[in-house]
Amino acid sequence: MLKMKKNLAQYLPLFNLNWLCVCGLQLLIIFSLAGCLPNKTTSWREEVKLSNDQIITAECSIESEHVYNGNNIGWLFLRERIKAVLPPSGRVVMWEGSLAPLAIDVAKDGGIYLVATAQSVRGQLEYSTDFYVAFKYNKDGFWARIPIDTVPLEIKPNMLLALPDDFSKNDSKLQVINLKTKEELNSDPRLAQAYKGWAHK
Repeated sequence: MLKMKKNLAQYLPLFNLNWLCVCGLQLLIIFSLAGCLPNKTTSWREEVKLSNDQIITAECSIESEHVYNGNNIGWLFLRERIKAVLPPSGRVVMWEGSLAPLAIDVAKDGGIYLVATAQSVRGQLEYSTDFYVAFKYNKDGFWARIPIDTVPLEIKPNMLLALPDDFSKNDSKLQVINLKTKEELNSDPRLAQAYKGWAHK
């Protein structure tokens, strides 16, 4: 018996080395796949009710990248894009950034505003906040960041706060999320209450 154990022991280092090589190769494959797989873009259109009760349709999309959390490969939010035609001038405005928009609207004074939240680490670092970020569309066609407490009181959340879990399985490019559906989705208790309004509400 002692001889058998001694003979077996001489193979244990080789066994451990092989096991480590296999595990290392698997990890290398996982990290390579997470880094090489293309980003995913989910697009949709949604009805947006403005503060003057007019309803427009905005074109939206979210871009996500593959990440590995130690157990699974999943998707991480990168950026969101919005394109809308706003009254009364019919001006086409676009916005893109590493934030999740809560509202895009035209104030009583004619100013165009956008309010968003920094829900990802990337967004928090880029905008130096873990809360709300506000912008005003200037005459040169750029979004200028402004203090959140300067957003007019009539501007309220009017964007979709979260897509349904199975949304990407459908032909989302052709879908228009109407106001009724958006209200139902935004009422999901899993959505943090803090994302439904901001400081001056």
